[in-house]
Amino acid sequence: MVTRATFKGHPVHPMLVVLPLGAFSASFVSDLIAFWSENSVWYWLGWYNLWVGFLGGLTAVIPGLIDYFSLPRGSVPRRIAFIHASLAVPLLVLFFISLLLHGNSTESLQPAWKLGVWFSFAGVLMILAAGWFGGTLVYQHRVGVPPSKNFGLESRGEPESVATLKGHPIHPMLVPIPFTLFLTSVLFDLIVLFGGEATFWERLAFYELSLSFVGVALAFFPGMVDAFHVLHRPAGRTVGRHVIAMTLFFSMLVISLVARASGLPFSWGFGFVVSLVGLIFLGIGAWFGGDNVYREQIGIKKEVVPARWEDPITL
Repeated sequence: MVTRATFKGHPVHPMLVVLPLGAFSASFVSDLIAFWSENSVWYWLGWYNLWVGFLGGLTAVIPGLIDYFSLPRGSVPRRIAFIHASLAVPLLVLFFISLLLHGNSTESLQPAWKLGVWFSFAGVLMILAAGWFGGTLVYQHRVGVPPSKNFGLESRGEPESVATLKGHPIHPMLVPIPFTLFLTSVLFDLIVLFGGEATFWERLAFYELSLSFVGVALAFFPGMVDAFHVLHRPAGRTVGRHVIAMTLFFSMLVISLVARASGLPFSWGFGFVVSLVGLIFLGIGAWFGGDNVYREQIGIKKEVVPARWEDPITL
């Protein structure tokens, strides 16, 4: 079921929701670390990730609405999409309240901040629910996925994802956090480049990169399980390109982290340049990752074969 808000065959809404999903989740993690460590850098990291998440969420609304109204009325996907939207809008409100309660203060343990963390916790729970229904639309009901290129042939199914949770591939669940954290680390570097207070923003970028490293490591294992499962199939070429690009991205991330941690002269500048190169590989890898889902249809539920060729396919 192809949706309207697309870019070269890739639905736009799933591209954009990576930012709010990753940033809001990272903000909550940063707040927890700030609570236990009493380190104000983590407080500020949570604050800025809230902003990234909220603004990113607003940009994802319009293509999401376009996709919603393109679904047939009364269909199961439209009902699921309504539930998805009914969860997504309140979670934006919850995180906006958390953003207001965080305030513009360096004191990370003030009562208003603690209350904001509880709102963020409620928002994270709603992210899990909204994300689950969004994944159901793609992986179970093929929303945004074109008709199978194997349809009507002897081999009618798409390559299956092995690392799954109740029919949902695990790897795509995990990648929004490290992707978003890496993007925001580059944003912090750009602030330094254009005159921001170097020590403060460089520390934020380093902490953000550190969290991104952990996120990539978590997403690596289910991703490789799926990759080895399909490498011998026709989809293996696209999967291989995705793996190569993401391996190069991860290498740049590690080099950037090590350079910044070394404290050597020009370490930040070198790390920033390496991060920019990593950003290119990240974009390439993410595009091939989208191809894995929307072109190669890895992890997508097999298409229903109608009783007669003239019968419509119902979802």
